[in-house]
Amino acid sequence: MAARKTGVMTIALLTTIAALTTGPAFAQPGHFLWSIQCEQGSAYIMGSIHLLKKEYFPLPETIRDAFNECGALAVEADISGEKAAAAALVQMQKGMYDEGDSLKNHVSDETWQLAERRLRQLGMDINAFSRFKPWLLALTLVGMEMMRLGFDPRWGVDRYFLESAPAGMEIFELEGLDYQAQLFSGFSETMNERFLFYNIQESEQAGQQVEEMVQAWFSGDIAAMESLLTRSIQEHPELSELYDVIVYQRNQSMTERIRELLSPARKLFVVVGAAHLVGEKGIISALRRAGCRVQQL
Repeated sequence: MAARKTGVMTIALLTTIAALTTGPAFAQPGHFLWSIQCEQGSAYIMGSIHLLKKEYFPLPETIRDAFNECGALAVEADISGEKAAAAALVQMQKGMYDEGDSLKNHVSDETWQLAERRLRQLGMDINAFSRFKPWLLALTLVGMEMMRLGFDPRWGVDRYFLESAPAGMEIFELEGLDYQAQLFSGFSETMNERFLFYNIQESEQAGQQVEEMVQAWFSGDIAAMESLLTRSIQEHPELSELYDVIVYQRNQSMTERIRELLSPARKLFVVVGAAHLVGEKGIISALRRAGCRVQQL
């Protein structure tokens, strides 16, 4: 697993942390927002950015107006209030090795040394993370890098809508925290190490890489977003199994969950990671195939 600079967006950045740019740029005509009309009911589906800055808010009026029309909110996982602390606890429980075991026992020397060097660059000692499983260390490193660049999960799109929901508004989960933690903890040893290795490499140049994705999101440019996703798999076919688990399989299950939640009694506002919406295997295409009328706003 020879180290190399790739210039490719990592899976973690595309599906877990999806925003970096130099400032708000909502002047473009389109949004990562769709109006959905299905036999079971209607909805708006918003592509989520999980870390942002305070100055990006308020969101565009079109998005806020769509939310105000709705009587229910659906998110990947409810992280509002005390549930944020519960989320961190679940991650730690499932993402750490038992006492006496260590990350070093499960990755190559090359990956261990890469992680050690990157943590040292961030002012951290790898021994403080020695019991972290590779997937948890990968997500931690990506989060550290985003926070270092000034982005904050407290200003993520998901949390914004959860905290903006009026009293009495129904809130549903498409997956939930336990499901997401179980997904990562189910990685094979090989998948685990690849996830860590490539995320470490690319966290060093994340600011430059996500600029393209952010501009695609701000402008509602589906083709550009899909191109970024496709490029990752083309340049790294060894990540295709990871991508299938983290993106495609979840797209299918979340599409089914969205259709279950649709009701003629009220309109649903769905917030889901932007990477899950695009492409032939994305949620938007899946809803079209199911007979829903879909329009980007």
